[in-house]
Amino acid sequence: MTTVNVTEGILAKLYDITVQQGSDFNLTVLYKDSSGSPITTLDGTAELQARSWSGSSSKIIELDESDGLTIDASKGEITIFIAAATTAALTAPANLVYDMEAGLDTDLKVRLMEGQCLVSANVTR
Repeated sequence: MTTVNVTEGILAKLYDITVQQGSDFNLTVLYKDSSGSPITTLDGTAELQARSWSGSSSKIIELDESDGLTIDASKGEITIFIAAATTAALTAPANLVYDMEAGLDTDLKVRLMEGQCLVSANVTR
């Protein structure tokens, strides 16, 4: 499992991801302040979407706290999980864009990370 550190600030963390078709995808995001301490004000809501381009109305990947995102506010942690059965159904190869936003208990919403989402094709079947 890979872990990405996201530091509190104005801009989202630019982080490109690769989803392998037919394999589980697992990534842990740690939301921290500038001193490295976890930000524990996550309110338990988060959303991740990937599209072919930012203006597209079609969502290729859509995750939230009820499906694919696990939030541990006490650690400032969001775990992203996409099961192999779900990634197997993705069209590959594909170059998508994604972002992930989370709610804070201050009623604010922050974009934690964004970037390219490459879906690599499964060869072994």
